[in-house]
Amino acid sequence: MYAHRNPSKHFDIIDLDPYGSAAPFVDAAIQSISNGGLLCVTCTDLAVLASSQHPETCYAKYGGVPLKAGFCHEAALRMVIHMLMTSAARYKRVIQPLVSCSIDFYVRIFVRVVDSAAQIKFNASNTSVVFRCSGCGIYNLSSMGRITNNLNQVKFGPTQGPPVNSTCHFCRSKIHMAGPMYSGPLHNKEFVSAMLKFVQDNKTKFQTSKRMEGMLTVIFEEIDAPLFYLPNDLSSTVRSPTPDYQTLASAFLNLGFKVSFSHCAAGSLKTDAPPEVIWDVMRCWAKKNPVKLEKFPKGAPGLLILAVEPSREVDFTYNPQSNTPSRCIKLVRYQLNPEKNWGPKPRHRRQVEECRSEKKQKKE
Repeated sequence: MYAHRNPSKHFDIIDLDPYGSAAPFVDAAIQSISNGGLLCVTCTDLAVLASSQHPETCYAKYGGVPLKAGFCHEAALRMVIHMLMTSAARYKRVIQPLVSCSIDFYVRIFVRVVDSAAQIKFNASNTSVVFRCSGCGIYNLSSMGRITNNLNQVKFGPTQGPPVNSTCHFCRSKIHMAGPMYSGPLHNKEFVSAMLKFVQDNKTKFQTSKRMEGMLTVIFEEIDAPLFYLPNDLSSTVRSPTPDYQTLASAFLNLGFKVSFSHCAAGSLKTDAPPEVIWDVMRCWAKKNPVKLEKFPKGAPGLLILAVEPSREVDFTYNPQSNTPSRCIKLVRYQLNPEKNWGPKPRHRRQVEECRSEKKQKKE
């Protein structure tokens, strides 16, 4: 842990970068940081955070349950932020995410910690449970709290029921639940813009300036919709050719929805379109690229989805907004992993022979 102390005997900056999870150190860091201070958190235990192999361990450390899905790395970011948010609330403090990055085999999060008992009331409305279909992969979020404005008075209450049944509305598969996790904005656009400008003005100071510029540009372009889809997964469900990003993005933009990449995965599609619009777009795409329905197994999710006619017309005509600035200037947005010596190293362990020799020396 690195920390910089200010005259008030609190720390302006605390950087938690342990091997594995930062959860054991978060409470102490939240109490030790000054009002408005910067807290930097790194967690490398993505085998716990981004898969369904150890849900009990993830819940014990982060207070949430993960799912194995295309959006698992963004869900990991959101569960770590949820853990920071709940820890800060115990001490009448709130966190403000500045930039949240999923990089290689770890997550790296920067938040501002502020004293504000009043802002804690909004925590529940920024916390959600995710319901994901195990068949077609569609997901819905349900927030833990509801905010209503009545005569210029903000009132807080519980949310109303889950948005799904026990089986998927589209393909009748089982629904799995993940979370709770933070569902608010992951990044502060002004902070990201300032970081990007600093990197562009000081390229010679950083050996990885190209990578930093590419990732920060994609982060700046991200919309504030939680989680994302992978077009490969959507087209695989309906067994159609995978549309390129611009074609698919243009379809949603022409329908009036927002769309962007996610820095968490190459080829990702982040949108605020609801699930029924997602499948209407894919149904229309399957009509443009005929699918052989006889090759579907009986009761397959894609067969049930395509059996329903789309409720809206979808225009796949090129939309200029689908060509983002990062694509126009051809930035390297997603780095390829090295072929060798990549990933977290094993935890340090002494050789068995050394341990045995120490035991013999103690006995002698």
